[in-house]
Amino acid sequence: MPAAGDFDGDGKADIAVYRGGVWYIINSSNGSYRIELFGLPDDEPASAAYIQP
Repeated sequence: MPAAGDFDGDGKADIAVYRGGVWYIINSSNGSYRIELFGLPDDEPASAAYIQP
């Protein structure tokens, strides 16, 4: 499932794909990629503006 978000904190949207509890993220700041294990296989991402106070 494709998902966009600012995963590297540079203020720009990063490309991400969520699949079975694993996030595949390409950082917009430098083009590097990372793999994050977060969630369960049946989870689905929820789009929202999550703002840290």
